[in-house]
Amino acid sequence: MFEKKVKVTGDAGVHARPASLIVTATKDFLETDVFIVKDDIEMDAKSIMSLLAMGISGGSELIIRADGKDEQEIVNIIVKLFDDNFGNL
Repeated sequence: MFEKKVKVTGDAGVHARPASLIVTATKDFLETDVFIVKDDIEMDAKSIMSLLAMGISGGSELIIRADGKDEQEIVNIIVKLFDDNFGNL
């Protein structure tokens, strides 16, 4: 298992577009389980409905967690999405 902490910098948080980018980033990592953790609630990062249900707002602190073959790679990809504010949506 591999994980990193991130802080949501965008005011809008994780709405439909950022959630879609996260799900798209995870789609090719079939042998790795990927999760987003907020306030001790862990949800599947491969599910747009799960991500939207988390209600991730700007300023939230999250843990990006993965377990499997490519765990470090996918965590780093998702962290980069957050660091880049999803391309400045």
